[in-house]
Amino acid sequence: MKAAIYYAPNDIRVEDLPIPRLSEQPGLLLKVSACGLCGSDLRTFQFGHPRVTAPFILGHEISGAVVQIASQIQSDLKIGMRLAVAPLVFCGECAYCQQGRSQFCERYREIGQSWPGGFAEYMLMPDEVMKHGVFHPIPDSLDAAHAAVAEPLSACLNAIDLVDFRAVRSAAIFGAGTIGCLLLQLLRLKGVQHITLIDPNQARLRVARVFHPDATVNVTELKTSLENALGDQRFDLVFTATAAPLVQNQALNISDKGGQIVIFSGLPRGHSEITVDYNQIHYRNLRIIGSSIYAKDHHARALDLILEGKVQVEELVTRFPLVDFNQGLSKALTGEIIKAVFIP
Repeated sequence: MKAAIYYAPNDIRVEDLPIPRLSEQPGLLLKVSACGLCGSDLRTFQFGHPRVTAPFILGHEISGAVVQIASQIQSDLKIGMRLAVAPLVFCGECAYCQQGRSQFCERYREIGQSWPGGFAEYMLMPDEVMKHGVFHPIPDSLDAAHAAVAEPLSACLNAIDLVDFRAVRSAAIFGAGTIGCLLLQLLRLKGVQHITLIDPNQARLRVARVFHPDATVNVTELKTSLENALGDQRFDLVFTATAAPLVQNQALNISDKGGQIVIFSGLPRGHSEITVDYNQIHYRNLRIIGSSIYAKDHHARALDLILEGKVQVEELVTRFPLVDFNQGLSKALTGEIIKAVFIP
């Protein structure tokens, strides 16, 4: 099979590998139909990852078809069934898993880190993934690339669930990539009246306009600070969907009294400690919300939203053959496209 293999930062090669064998361990063999390129993949390809030992196959926004099931596996899945697969594999044993709050699992692992991922023609889903992983059957009517986007949409749904919308009329989103465009659509479904997208990349903002933000701000074109450019405008809700440390204080500065700030993206290692004026939080009654990963139910809801057409993802997606992996990676890194999805 063909696979895009990570050897070292900035060294990814499409090579031939043997198809994984179920005889070596119980599980399921999936023929990958589509695998999306995530922002975390981009960071790993550029800088490496402490949980990834090269050479390795990344990729965790996956859809595919079941081609083989080990005889030891007790499952309702059948050969030929199409699946959308998210990377999270919960331990099932910690207090949070036992409480039904798996998004806080203390020992979760991920496809594309603990097990080879979906940037390949075939992928093995071991027994542990089958027991505690996140995957759902999908109908033939759901496009494979669209099904793969259910994974980042799941994380967005988790973030949206944490917000108190009773007093939210306006929102700002830092980051006009996949996450920003998905959050924008979810905010519309919640009835938010005015949404502003903020990004330093004009190409991303141009693509994002198809989702009808009320305003866009290209921060690289401003001749003054973002706060000055916005004037008196402040927001009830702010999402930081970008890993830029500067954005965290900007989010505080543009929040209205009683506002909520959702920290969606983590910060780079070594740059996560920043100086914050806590008096702003205290005197303006701000609420700071951290959001990370999601539960299995979020993935099911994400698939339903895409299938029902309530969240549009086609405009986000640019498809590439897997053999052109480095071309798609390059375009994603420059911001020329929003979401690269690879088709083996």
